[in-house]
Amino acid sequence: MAAAHRPEEAGILTLFLFPVWCPLVLPGLLMGRKAGRLVTGGKRVAQR
Repeated sequence: MAAAHRPEEAGILTLFLFPVWCPLVLPGLLMGRKAGRLVTGGKRVAQR
């Protein structure tokens, strides 16, 4: 495993990885909230 020894390298890696993990994490959080609402029987339930 290649580890970034210099702080500037770590900063560059963070900048490169941010746009990658951001779109992956956000939908996961949203789905987690929806799943939690379904499991707990959320207060806002769509009634037909």
